[in-house]
Amino acid sequence: MNCENVFISTEDEEIARYAESLNARILHRPPALADDSGPSFRGIQWGVNELHRQGIEPDICVTMRPTSPLCSGEDVDAAIELLLSNSEADSVISVGPAIAIHPARLKRILNNGRLEDAYESEGQYPQRRQSFEQLYLRNGAVYVTKAAVIHAGSLWGSKSLAYVMPEERSININTEFQFTMAELLIRNKEAAS
Repeated sequence: MNCENVFISTEDEEIARYAESLNARILHRPPALADDSGPSFRGIQWGVNELHRQGIEPDICVTMRPTSPLCSGEDVDAAIELLLSNSEADSVISVGPAIAIHPARLKRILNNGRLEDAYESEGQYPQRRQSFEQLYLRNGAVYVTKAAVIHAGSLWGSKSLAYVMPEERSININTEFQFTMAELLIRNKEAAS
């Protein structure tokens, strides 16, 4: 994939220096947009608006999250190509297979400790995983969005396409366990190459 310009939004000087060494242009994000207390979309929207303020009008915005370290360059390129090849689409969202996770298996614990179905009922006994419809989980790795959608206040639009990533690259780190799993997969990949 050949991009005209690559911009990195960061408040971190070390990240900025590294990105510049790779010929990326830096948008120095305000510290107020860099904390963990608010949605990351505020920073994304700020970046697109900052480019607009500088007279730069991107066609698309690619958002990648550091919590998805197994996402490959090929994944990013394929997600961009998917959006560019479909004139009806306004965004692409990366997803991974929801293995063993299905709404029928989700339960809610009430205040009295009683268990109830959170969504649809699985019935009175466990169902085989293979009998459920294959569902997909937004994995947070890549979002490719037309700039107009971001200007309108959303990271994805109403005409989103799915870019399906394999399970082994769909890890989204939110817990220590997921961090350990990602480390293990990265070590295994490095050992195999």
